[in-house]
Amino acid sequence: MRVAVVGASGRTGSHVVSCVLDNPDHTLSAAVIDPNSSLVGTPVPGMKSPINYTFDIAHAISVSDAIIDFSMPPVTQALVEFLSGHPIPVVIGTTGHSAEQRLKIENLGKLSPVLLSSNTSLGVYALLKLTGEASRLLKSDFEVEVVEAHHRGKIDAPSGTAKSIVESLDRGQKVPTHSIRAGDVVGTHHVYFYGDGEQIEITHRATSRRLFGIGALRLVEGLAKLSPGFYTPKDVYEIA
Repeated sequence: MRVAVVGASGRTGSHVVSCVLDNPDHTLSAAVIDPNSSLVGTPVPGMKSPINYTFDIAHAISVSDAIIDFSMPPVTQALVEFLSGHPIPVVIGTTGHSAEQRLKIENLGKLSPVLLSSNTSLGVYALLKLTGEASRLLKSDFEVEVVEAHHRGKIDAPSGTAKSIVESLDRGQKVPTHSIRAGDVVGTHHVYFYGDGEQIEITHRATSRRLFGIGALRLVEGLAKLSPGFYTPKDVYEIA
């Protein structure tokens, strides 16, 4: 499958590129980056038949079978506009979208398979399943709090993953969520259940961003088998 990566030089996007290059079943068809980047027009390293970094989203779509996006919300919105005219499967790992931006992403699902995920890690998907089940079992007998930590450069707080955790808890009330932005933390999420005389802690700790690339590639492989629609990782892992 020909896969284009949007946000290809970013913290996570560069690992997605590496994962595509390492997979013999896929070809990196385009690597889209910020038009102001000094890398524009230079070869993507590690390729036998080099392609150059580009800012041309339309071209990237035209030469690809699927898209993986780890960029910024404004770039994702531009991508969505282009995909509306040339719909192909897209996995969006970019976070921090407004309600209006998210609605546009969801509407794209009427034309092509679209998956929006705050975290493409299989381990985080397991974390969401575990915390949801624990919350259902423990009910109001246990209070819940979420603590997440990321590198000092991460803008959105709480993280998209923390918001997904709160959704999985399905408590129907505000769950206290605490954010730490420091150092070079890839991503750590703790979910604490506090009862009388006992405590439960469920933690996911990312030690390399490569895991997000591995997960994104797995998700786009499954997504490509599905009909147009708006999907979550659950749909791919449990249906595709």
